[in-house]
Amino acid sequence: MTDRFYRTDGKIEKCTNLGSYCGGTFKGIEAKLDYIAGMGFDAIWISPIPVNDIHDYHGYGALDWENINPYFGSEDDLHSLISTAHSKDIWVMLDVVANHSTYWTTDFSNINPLNKSEYYHQKCDISDWNN
Repeated sequence: MTDRFYRTDGKIEKCTNLGSYCGGTFKGIEAKLDYIAGMGFDAIWISPIPVNDIHDYHGYGALDWENINPYFGSEDDLHSLISTAHSKDIWVMLDVVANHSTYWTTDFSNINPLNKSEYYHQKCDISDWNN
């Protein structure tokens, strides 16, 4: 999970607001690629990269499918992570969850490009986990 992996802002305190972003970035992952390779891994799987709602640090609440989540870094930061990983023989998998957009709103006009309510089903909670 990109946001929870490693921060590059120099802060090392524990993340206490588990309902929001804590500061992990593409650059944070890139800084730890030698550590990852040293454990014998040859692939990493990072969080979905679209712009997300403030509550969706995990990447499963997309607001803008055409731009990169600025909490994780820039497009250049993502390219740098991928290039550096490849130079260390590490594959990078991008998690994509095409059926997840933010559920904190019923105003779909802020979701790009799927900005109409008719693109979505009504939010419902699962009440019977046995069936």
